[in-house]
Amino acid sequence: MTKQKISPAALICLLLCARNFTTMTHFPVGIADGLTYMTGAVISTVLQAFFLIPAAKLAARIRKDPCAIASRRSKPLGKTYAIGFLLYFIYAAFRVLGDIACFTDYFFNVNMTRVMTVLCVALTAIYAARTGISVISRTARITFAGVIIMLVIIAAGAADDMDITRFNYAVNDFPAELTKAVYAEFSRCECLVMFCFLASDTEGDPEKTARYYLIAKGVMVTLIAGIVTSALGNFASLEKLPVFTLAAYSENIITERSDAVFLLIWVMTGIVKLTTLLYCSARCLRILRPASTKLGSVLLAGFLPAAAALPLLLGYGWDKVIYSPRPAAPIIILGLILPAYLLCIKHEPAPEREV
Repeated sequence: MTKQKISPAALICLLLCARNFTTMTHFPVGIADGLTYMTGAVISTVLQAFFLIPAAKLAARIRKDPCAIASRRSKPLGKTYAIGFLLYFIYAAFRVLGDIACFTDYFFNVNMTRVMTVLCVALTAIYAARTGISVISRTARITFAGVIIMLVIIAAGAADDMDITRFNYAVNDFPAELTKAVYAEFSRCECLVMFCFLASDTEGDPEKTARYYLIAKGVMVTLIAGIVTSALGNFASLEKLPVFTLAAYSENIITERSDAVFLLIWVMTGIVKLTTLLYCSARCLRILRPASTKLGSVLLAGFLPAAAALPLLLGYGWDKVIYSPRPAAPIIILGLILPAYLLCIKHEPAPEREV
């Protein structure tokens, strides 16, 4: 059976939804102010343009994901790749699922236990992941349009409170703070690994897709950080769900009465991200165990992060995860080193089939 293909624009929307979820949930921990973070985000995005070159070229040359390419070389190598990607996707899904359950319970009156929130979100993501990448990408397009509309409404409502003087221009040891910001932005970009895994699923040129995604990602992250910081100042970097804090801070009647809509859009970006991670995890599981069914692999991929997140959520210890540093080493290994290695070795052509 032929593998599902999506358009470059669909993949970009999918990756932007995933990245915007992280940005809207909380800014990096330990960054002095929003202006430093914005500068670091721009520099990090430029560096990521070079970072994605091997993955984009590999996807353009061989229209398969890195795990499938490695499996053609040798089964042990393919399983090693699959284990590496699987562990990272499960870890990222663990953080997304926990963030949704924790913040909906903490900030919004949902009248549900955290167990039920995790169950509902996980089952929704499992069902969506089973439908395939084309359905996920169509959902991402609608969700991304909602994100744009939400940001326009919030920015319009808070326009009177925005002031450029709220940007902190006096930062102690600016080079060190900027370095922290660049690293923090890079470590928050799980989308780099997701792009590496999904780039071969696009119908267009993966290199152009990577370029357009990074431009859009840089603009979105800078825009969100700029809007929030210009209204809230340094307080923005300390606040959880900074975008919604800004909406609550605004005295505009539209934003005051749109909490439910904003919550829906934020949850949808999280579900798009979680669904994509479960879809990728299930593909890795089927490489490790070819006899497994699509439903079985997706169910297992959804069960693992849920089981890991629940003890921390029920014990109200999720803040430990929020304030823990995100590792950048797995992104470097999975998004740069492994694709670069596959790009350097010679491959024989093989017929395409779905994994």
